[in-house]
Amino acid sequence: MHNCLLNDTQVASSHDKINDNDDRFIQTLIRPRFYRHTQTSKTETSINLVVINCKDESKGPGPQPLSVCLINVRSVKNKAVSVADYVSSEKIDVLAITETWLREPTDNHTLRNLVPNGYDFKHIPRQANRPGGGVGILYNSCLTVEVISSNRNSGFTHFEHMNCRVSNKNSQFIMCVVYRPPPSTKNGLKNTVFFDEWSQFLESLASSIDKVVIVGDVNFHLDKENDLSTKRFCNLLDAYSFVQNVTGPTQRAGHTLDTVITNESASSGFLSGSPIITDPNLGDANGNLTCDHYAVCFNLDMCKPKHPRKCITYRRYRSIQISDLVDDIRNNAELMVTNRSLCEVC
Repeated sequence: MHNCLLNDTQVASSHDKINDNDDRFIQTLIRPRFYRHTQTSKTETSINLVVINCKDESKGPGPQPLSVCLINVRSVKNKAVSVADYVSSEKIDVLAITETWLREPTDNHTLRNLVPNGYDFKHIPRQANRPGGGVGILYNSCLTVEVISSNRNSGFTHFEHMNCRVSNKNSQFIMCVVYRPPPSTKNGLKNTVFFDEWSQFLESLASSIDKVVIVGDVNFHLDKENDLSTKRFCNLLDAYSFVQNVTGPTQRAGHTLDTVITNESASSGFLSGSPIITDPNLGDANGNLTCDHYAVCFNLDMCKPKHPRKCITYRRYRSIQISDLVDDIRNNAELMVTNRSLCEVC
């Protein structure tokens, strides 16, 4: 056996012992390790591996669309903070509000809670000391919003409206916020008068070369296609080439009252997809949900504005000279004592 081992180990070392007490040497076998190389055809690779399309993120995301939302809040006075939180959290660029219930100038404290940092607000309150009503727009302050007409100068008495020109850089559109109170014996409003005024309103907008978006609560059950008032309302839209884009209930009672209406220019690609109806969960200071309308949200093919940068300045504490700081404190203390003495004399 010993001779056999020696014959098989031609390239081995002859200096290894079995143990220290044994004089016999055994050579260590050193043999090259062979690897079996296999080649995979291209067809097999394409079948077994999933191709991942890599995006070039070096340039960042592309331009985002303008986020617009409509809500009938039924008084913003008791839910101003909730509305502000909703706008900020959802990153809404333009929020159209109906039934603000605001008055000028007695509700300035409400506006302070309603308008978040980086936003502005324009509104038209209801006139003639009647409660309720009112329309407004809460918008990103990087946008330019100009009120071009309202029921204050249009002469319309059976619905409230505020027409605004919304622009950002080289893009603009006309946005109209409308609210039609339901007729009653108390307010004396009639459908016949409304349809006459509504026809004039649409006619004035139909001649515009701008994209026109009309949003608001018209208080017609647009889900009831066989209702005579609904038919007349929709027929007027068709007559002036306007399209009603909302489907589904916008009120907790299950009816479609809120609408997003566009002209031909705005309907062809400017309105991105169909409006989405969501629950904004607006509540009062006690957390009670007091809004019976849903939010109608949609995107417009217009570049989303960037929020303004906030510049924060701070003192470089490491560069403060301690001796100068002590002198400033001493001088301010002496000045405070002097002012206190003057006040006591006065």
